[in-house]
Amino acid sequence: MKIRAVFAIAFHEIRTLAANPSMAATAFVLIFFALLFTDFFHFFEWFSAPFLCQLAVCSIGGIGTVCVLAEERERGAERTMLLAGASRASIAFGKTLACIVVSEFVALVCAFGVLRDFAIACETALFLLFTTLPVAFVSVALGMRLNDQPRASSWGTPILFIGVITAAMKTILDISPWALPTGAAPELIDRFVFGNMAPTVSPTITCVVGIVYCLLALGVLIQSVRKSDSNGSTLSNKQLNPSSKSTSS
Repeated sequence: MKIRAVFAIAFHEIRTLAANPSMAATAFVLIFFALLFTDFFHFFEWFSAPFLCQLAVCSIGGIGTVCVLAEERERGAERTMLLAGASRASIAFGKTLACIVVSEFVALVCAFGVLRDFAIACETALFLLFTTLPVAFVSVALGMRLNDQPRASSWGTPILFIGVITAAMKTILDISPWALPTGAAPELIDRFVFGNMAPTVSPTITCVVGIVYCLLALGVLIQSVRKSDSNGSTLSNKQLNPSSKSTSS
């Protein structure tokens, strides 16, 4: 896997995501709601900031990335990259990096729209990596295995639901989401950004659980890349066998 290829693919994917009308509309709506919640509805910051940021990551990094990657596979963009000499690992990690950058940027803008303090918004975006990383890993793993948008949307929707539920769980149900996927970020934001001095468990345990989910999601991505490589090599062998048979005959 070449580092230069990873960054080149990531840069190309960032431009693709930014130019996608659905992604741009999603980002605009999220930023609009950040301003609406703060300036008109006057929602509590400790709810609206983690909720909207988590929603941004799981909608853009979840449904958006899965659908865009499936559309690229449907159009043959991935095959073009492979023919140009890029490995599937470079493609996967380049697209993952792009997903992380775009998701974190939109989440940072949403956090700033709610909090109106750039330093605190950056702190919120930093803790949000416990959601962004596993979502990006799983989304790219799914997107690289699907080749039609209807299926991609149906597979990406649970990622959005999980992120929204864990972000709102503590406020609505008074249950801490620290043990659930994407639950570490809202818990840590509540503790360190908004000063909740009575967390359900130690922040260290929450961080460990978040890291475990990140590693599990990374394993899913690596396994997806390996399966794609094995399927690609099998298909190439099947395409080569008929020509070899005709040559021998």
